[in-house]
Amino acid sequence: MRDLERAIAQCRECHGLGWVKPDIADPADPRFGQLVPCPGCGDAVRELRELRVMELLQERIARYTAFRGSLRECTFENFDTASDERVVVAYNAVVRFVRGEVPWVYLYGPPGNGKTHLAAAAVNHLIAQGRAVLFTTAPELLAMIREGFDGGQAENLIGLCQRVPWLVVDDLGAERLTDWAAEVLFRVFNARYTTRAHTLVVSNVRPDDIPEPRLRSRFLDADLCQVVPNGAGDFRQYKSRSRVAK
Repeated sequence: MRDLERAIAQCRECHGLGWVKPDIADPADPRFGQLVPCPGCGDAVRELRELRVMELLQERIARYTAFRGSLRECTFENFDTASDERVVVAYNAVVRFVRGEVPWVYLYGPPGNGKTHLAAAAVNHLIAQGRAVLFTTAPELLAMIREGFDGGQAENLIGLCQRVPWLVVDDLGAERLTDWAAEVLFRVFNARYTTRAHTLVVSNVRPDDIPEPRLRSRFLDADLCQVVPNGAGDFRQYKSRSRVAK
């Protein structure tokens, strides 16, 4: 963190401010008079900001995460792309996501074809990079928020999901989408939509089939979200057949 602070302080373009005013003389230009991230140290500023957010949110992430058990063993390296070539598109999309090349990814397909493994691999990769990432399933998220109303923690959890730099939500569509659930999910995803915060969603249903129109429209916004079908077969059945054959 000190190296990042030093690099920003020594930046010759902004002299440590992290922002610069572009040299635009035309008042009609929307960038006229506006501050923009410094091209010299902007990346360092963003990384430093995320590290500081990580320090602030680390305890809350640990309290609410559903990232546990065998999920911690899932990596990109031990993901099987050889048994079904149709999974390669999904694999490449999630790799691009963790590299920050695409803000949102909506990955969908039938159960058992490796979607959750890819989501967990993304989380493990981000954790190794020191990123602040929260992993949850949509049913668990809604259950925690519902229970949180009794203890006054519901808004805190919603706020965490809205603000955490990287959010991974598995099993969207597995829950019964009541009016209350739809409103909670909309609040979470809409806040992240407006800030273009890194978001990976895993589902068994196509975004077109999500009953909540406001959610559906955000996932189908091609300027923000890459929708990726995973057409691979059921890896669990494949492994079972392999064991029988042996």
